[in-house]
Amino acid sequence: MDTPNQPPGKSIPKQDLGGRKLSFMDHWYTLHPWIHFCPTRGKVLCFHCARANALSSSVPAKEKAFITEGFSNWKKALQRFSQHARSEHHLRSLPPSRNSITGVIETADAKQQEVNRANLMKVITSIIYLARQGLALRGHGNDDGNLIELLKLRACDSEELEQWLRRKERYLHQDTQNEILQLVSHEVLRNIISGMRDAVDGEVPDVPPFSVIVDGTQDISGNEQQSICVRYVDKDFNVQEEFLGFYQAQSTTGADLSRLIEDALRRLNLPLTHLRGLAFDGAANMAGCVRGVQAILREKQPKALFVHCGAHCVNLAAKESCDVSTMLRNALYTINEVGRLFAESLKFREKFAELCVCENESPKKLRPLCPTRWTVRLQAVDAALDRYDEVLSTVEELGAGRTHVAARAAGLHAQLRKKSTLLALHMARVVLAPLDRLNRAAQGSRCTVSQLMSSVRLTKELLQAERDNADHTIQGLLRKVEASSCDAPMTLPRQKRVPARFAGAGEQHHAEDLPQYLREQLLLAIDSACTQLSDRFDQEGVREHGKVEKALLSSLNVKELDQLFQESPWREDISVADLAPQLQ
Repeated sequence: MDTPNQPPGKSIPKQDLGGRKLSFMDHWYTLHPWIHFCPTRGKVLCFHCARANALSSSVPAKEKAFITEGFSNWKKALQRFSQHARSEHHLRSLPPSRNSITGVIETADAKQQEVNRANLMKVITSIIYLARQGLALRGHGNDDGNLIELLKLRACDSEELEQWLRRKERYLHQDTQNEILQLVSHEVLRNIISGMRDAVDGEVPDVPPFSVIVDGTQDISGNEQQSICVRYVDKDFNVQEEFLGFYQAQSTTGADLSRLIEDALRRLNLPLTHLRGLAFDGAANMAGCVRGVQAILREKQPKALFVHCGAHCVNLAAKESCDVSTMLRNALYTINEVGRLFAESLKFREKFAELCVCENESPKKLRPLCPTRWTVRLQAVDAALDRYDEVLSTVEELGAGRTHVAARAAGLHAQLRKKSTLLALHMARVVLAPLDRLNRAAQGSRCTVSQLMSSVRLTKELLQAERDNADHTIQGLLRKVEASSCDAPMTLPRQKRVPARFAGAGEQHHAEDLPQYLREQLLLAIDSACTQLSDRFDQEGVREHGKVEKALLSSLNVKELDQLFQESPWREDISVADLAPQLQ
């Protein structure tokens, strides 16, 4: 028995004192928790002393009533209970945690440690919450940021946390916060790698074939950093894409960036032997065929094929096709400045909304041409064309004022009142509309390689159709512009003579009239877009992925599969003999 037997007092025999009967009182258990009722004797004993007596036969004579014989003199119960509780034998018989100062201190310390651990976990979970939401932990100091305010809110439901926050040692210093974030990031990385290893069946732990996605940018301090992600297929054939972190780069050369990527993979035990794909942007230091990152990594792992993001390729094609024509480039720059002024000037937005309401039209948000968002060019052009008269009136009124934006507004009004600017925007829309649809298709989560290339071919066909119909398009746009509110007439620009060392000694071509000049500008943009699409999507990685997709979606026999993958860098990874029966 590990605890004293303490039945209700009415079940314990009463003491008979010449006609008076005294009963055992239940509250004595509370005063002296060691009281133990022995049913065989019908009396009470000291639970601790009786247990100690079982290990030693040495019993003081005056303590036998509470150790061996039993006590039932209820008249003197409180007196005798108190005497026994102070006796040396009783104190020696108590458990160490009850009679030792060290035990008492250890018990208090253990309880305090439990409270501190719970409060520290509240701090850690609060930091994790703010980090997951992308919120800053600190303000100007350690006592005025999001973290301390969140902890104060949580302390409203926890008195222990409220007392913790009054302490000096709260584990809220910025170094402690950074250390906690670092520990959490390490745990997240371990879970990511563990998930990758779970995707491989086998007795020996290994990682599946994976691809690396890398992109570079500068942080708010101007430091160059690279974001690295891995992409793989789990055992349920679901594509997983995991972010590994930001890595600061010492320089942006291909050699340094390739070393950075290798070091990041090596630290996570991701061998290059399992690397099968590379996805970067098209910059020379990343996609260069000699000193680019993809060339350096492919020299070490030829099976890692480089693929330039399709949506990024379309975005670059849209930019280049509009920049090749001076007329289109200037018009888009003007619209970009209008969008920036709309975002910066409250007076511009209020006046623009007022004019739209007067025309019984809903005001649209004017957008700048953001370089990092790939599908906003057409939206910016459409927003300006739909409310062109209101935009023109707004910048005209602002340009007549004396505010700090008057000069910008006056310059924009001088450009927007030109019919050539309005016509150039309509011409830009002819090129941007098919490219925008292609960009949206390329960003689809279920877009396959064959679907992407099919969309590219369809877009080129649409652009070619616009090219064949250029004369009719120009005539229609001229009629629309002539009916607009723009009052600055269009004239044929002065034709520049190209130096003979560039153009040769032959007669140079110049447009004879305005429609011919406009047609040449439109064809220049369309031809540039088609050329850009052809060049940027002519990638080895795209072709090889297309082969794999064709093999998986077609019922090919062993001979056809062997011929398809004869020169593929993945020839050793694909068992044609095992794959063919699965495709039948």
